[in-house]
Amino acid sequence: MAKKAKAVPVPANLAEASKFLARFGELDREIRQIENRLADRVVKLRHAADELLGPLQAALTKTKLGLHQFADKHRSRLLPKGEKTVQLPTGSFGWRDTPYRVVTGMTKHADIIATLKAADLAAKYVRTKEMLNKQALLDHRPVVKGVKYTRGEIFFAVAKSAIVESSVTAPSE
Repeated sequence: MAKKAKAVPVPANLAEASKFLARFGELDREIRQIENRLADRVVKLRHAADELLGPLQAALTKTKLGLHQFADKHRSRLLPKGEKTVQLPTGSFGWRDTPYRVVTGMTKHADIIATLKAADLAAKYVRTKEMLNKQALLDHRPVVKGVKYTRGEIFFAVAKSAIVESSVTAPSE
């Protein structure tokens, strides 16, 4: 069975609408006050955590750097040929190969593209991406099958010293 939407109180006249708008402003201010207090508490907690984490992160970095220097100095003694990981009772350390990546250095991409085109490799190694230019369509509004130009209407309410726009959108034409 479909649920019925709960009834929403609706002002009967302009005087009641004014009271609704005043209530809207009160609620909005209360929400903003709570959000501001929350943001202040988050800032204080983050600052306190940063003070505790700073020395720990520095110590972690120094410890890893020291371990790395030890491992580099003794790599040939620590690892048999072809091995990359040292296993210890407290954990492991070692080296991993990173994935290959393309490095173009100081060469301009346009020069590389020209070289690929000259070698007839552009179709395989150069991307071409077609996209709709929606801004140009909006600017000129040509009649095109499958394209519609619509706009909606957004309800807004402004209480004294508070500006809030509702995201309730009316159906488009």
